[in-house]
Amino acid sequence: MSRSVTVAVAYIMSVTSLNWKEALKVVRVGRAVANPNFGFLKQLHEFEESRLNEERRRLKERYPSMALVESDEEQCRHLLISYQSLILSRDICDGQCSYGQVCPTGVCRIASKRQVLHDLIALQKSCSSAPP
Repeated sequence: MSRSVTVAVAYIMSVTSLNWKEALKVVRVGRAVANPNFGFLKQLHEFEESRLNEERRRLKERYPSMALVESDEEQCRHLLISYQSLILSRDICDGQCSYGQVCPTGVCRIASKRQVLHDLIALQKSCSSAPP
C-alpha cells in the first residue's frame, strides 16, 4: 500500500502546487488508511526538494494545454477542506497516533506486541474452555 500511495502523492504534487504533506492529505480523503512508510515519505520529501520543479516544467513542455490543471488544483483544495472536516469529526486519522496507542478513529489502530500477546492468550483460553 505504501508504493501506490506514494505514486499517487507524487502525481498530485506534479500536476498541482501542493507539497507532499498536502497531497498525502488529499489521498487520505479517498483512502483513510493511506500511510506510506518512512522510506517512501523520505523519497517524497527529496522529490519535492530536488526534482519537483523540473518535473512540473517537463509536464508543461510535454503537455502544453494542461487544460485540467486549474480544475485539478481546485478539486484538491476542496479535498483539503474535506480532510479537515473529517479530522474534526474523527472520521479519519491524521496518522499521528503513537505506537501502541489506540487510534481515536480506529482507522490506524496499531496493536502493541503486549496487546497482541494478550489477545492471543485470551483466544487460547476461550478455545480451550469451549466444550468439544
